[in-house]
Amino acid sequence: MVNNDTPLTPAAGQSLDTDTVVVPEQAADTAWRFPTPEEIREELSAEFTRDEKDKVWKEAIETVKTSYDQLLGRWKEEMDTLLVYAGLSSAVLTAFNVEAYHLLQPDPSDPTVAVLQQISAQLNGYTLTPPFLNATHTTGPGLSSSGPFQAPASAVWLNSLWFSSLVFSFAAALLALFVKQWIYEAMVGGTTRESARLRQYRYNGLLKWRVGTVVVVLPILLQLASILFLAGLLVLLWTLHNTVAAITSFLVAVVFTFFLGFTLLPVYKSDCSYRSPASFAIYAVLRCIRNEVLRAIRGVCKVIYGLSMEWEMFIHVHRAHFDRLGVFAYQAYGNMPTWRGRDQNVIYLHHADLDRAIVTTAYLEGGRDATHAISDSTLSVR
Repeated sequence: MVNNDTPLTPAAGQSLDTDTVVVPEQAADTAWRFPTPEEIREELSAEFTRDEKDKVWKEAIETVKTSYDQLLGRWKEEMDTLLVYAGLSSAVLTAFNVEAYHLLQPDPSDPTVAVLQQISAQLNGYTLTPPFLNATHTTGPGLSSSGPFQAPASAVWLNSLWFSSLVFSFAAALLALFVKQWIYEAMVGGTTRESARLRQYRYNGLLKWRVGTVVVVLPILLQLASILFLAGLLVLLWTLHNTVAAITSFLVAVVFTFFLGFTLLPVYKSDCSYRSPASFAIYAVLRCIRNEVLRAIRGVCKVIYGLSMEWEMFIHVHRAHFDRLGVFAYQAYGNMPTWRGRDQNVIYLHHADLDRAIVTTAYLEGGRDATHAISDSTLSVR
């Protein structure tokens, strides 16, 4: 029996081969395992000095603070712009709606209508009854009163579109005010360890409760309000004058075409600079639909391919078709990347071209000397 406490020594004329001598108990003790957090903390504490750790913490805190402040500042600027636009849009819509809602109800104060109703009542009071040529009788209220008022379909559509537009505009303004309050509450100053922890806690809350999604939705609400207002404007003009309505419809169609182009191009082209919250929303919906549909189709293909493997002796003639089905089920058509992940994939594929573009841009913007320095450093890294 080998004693683990006694070191192994070679006998006379023999050499100890460490590659062949294996002690099972020692091998079990030296097997690799993932270190515990306490062991990692002790190792790092012994490796780095107090000043070095303080320096790293300070740099990390400054980096997070800069990124956090930039995020809140960008949201605040977007909310200020949205509030201005929402205020102008609400003022314009209110002016139009004040005149449009009268189309939904009769106007009893119109003197012309009142006079015509009186003349009609008097004419209905005359009758021809022999031997009297003209005789009048008292007309009851049921005879002189007209039927219930019904607003025209164009007035219903007009008010529906314009009041919906007004609701979207007010909703965007209200949510923008909420977001500004949230930003104010999320601001954290200072660079101490306690301030950094509070800042990270606030940032985690912003991510958890989807504040960024609310910020993205607000411009979409204002865009919907603008579209509804233009649609109601066309309904009004087509009830008034065909020529004016046709010209305005053409202009609205041109504007709407540009709007669709600017919104849809970033969905299919990752390098398109016409990015907007609406484009992001459309891409997210398409990504979810595509991934779920492909997942369901591939699930069905996996089942069919598995059955084909079990009944291979009966379908060997069509084996090639089932093999292609298996390739589709298990290998082809990966999931559609996220909005940011798509950019990272393109950057990874064209990183060499982007590096050359950086050097070219530096040459054009910063001068020849800066370009030589960048080129030398790039070559040395490679």
